[in-house]
Amino acid sequence: MGNSSKKEAAEGGEGGAVAEEVEEGAEQKKKEEDEPYYDQELPPQVEDSVESRESMLGLTFLGLSNLPTRICSLTQLEKLFLSNNRLQKLPNAFAQLERLRVLGLDQNKFDDIPLVVCELVNLTHLYLSNNKLLTVPVELCNLENLRCLWLDGNYFQHFPRLLMKLPNLSSLQLGDNMIRDLPNNLWRMEQLQGLWLYGNRFSKFPKVLTRMEYLEVLDLDRNQIPSLPDLDHLPALRLFAYDLNPVKVPPKVLDEVMLVGPGAADLRDAREQKLEEERQGAEEEAARHAEMEAKLLLKIRLKGPTQLSTLAPEQEPEQEPGTSPDRQPNGVADGMVNGVGLDGREGQ
Repeated sequence: MGNSSKKEAAEGGEGGAVAEEVEEGAEQKKKEEDEPYYDQELPPQVEDSVESRESMLGLTFLGLSNLPTRICSLTQLEKLFLSNNRLQKLPNAFAQLERLRVLGLDQNKFDDIPLVVCELVNLTHLYLSNNKLLTVPVELCNLENLRCLWLDGNYFQHFPRLLMKLPNLSSLQLGDNMIRDLPNNLWRMEQLQGLWLYGNRFSKFPKVLTRMEYLEVLDLDRNQIPSLPDLDHLPALRLFAYDLNPVKVPPKVLDEVMLVGPGAADLRDAREQKLEEERQGAEEEAARHAEMEAKLLLKIRLKGPTQLSTLAPEQEPEQEPGTSPDRQPNGVADGMVNGVGLDGREGQ
């Protein structure tokens, strides 16, 4: 706008109205350039899914370079998959999808994580694999409910420290990047249970991992780690993968841990043999115990039932010679045994 036009606009002249129209047109054009989204025609089955207004929508493998605007009006969506397209950004109206819990943006062309995604505070799962990401924005810390984050197949050279501020993150995928080390205070992520670091550039085992007692899954496949420390002090660990590293000896781990890497098969065979020996030993012990119980039961049956006395030991009557403690007294029979006849006289 020239100086004369600015002056007329300030004075409220006719040129001011024209100037305002020019400014509005420029703003609208800029907005269209910033958000070139349109309602393109979608395949019939996809159109049916959009019209059904269900809580889940899949728009994968459609070659989308822009997101159709009407998708942002589907406020009932809880799961949205936009994987395997050509998306580079998302419209600001995307923030209307407040109920989203699962969002798939993997296999696209994002150079940065769209800031509008960081406004979806109910997200629990966010997939951004195989894009062109180098960093994460500070705004990502808004996603306090995020539990699962996939950032594998990007261009990260360092561990994104901002992820340590996500209080509920339990599963983190950072494989196939260019990371060489980890923060020394990573062990503070006590909620982290699964960590995938395969296909990076680690030349030694990160010491901080030996302090992460809550880790259940650790994947360090395809790195350059020559040796591994003992991990038998990690109580929660259940799977440790270190395949395709220059490692010759597997680490010591608890018996419950599954190992994937050099020497793991031999260790697994040794464990199975040990378990088989323990099983056979337990079966033999159970058989001996059962045999002893059977012999004891047979002995009791042959001896016959015994009558238990309710008298104290000092009150028990003295046993007459020649009588059995288990036999009840019988005057007639006892008399005959002692040579006394039925009439009370002595005789045979």
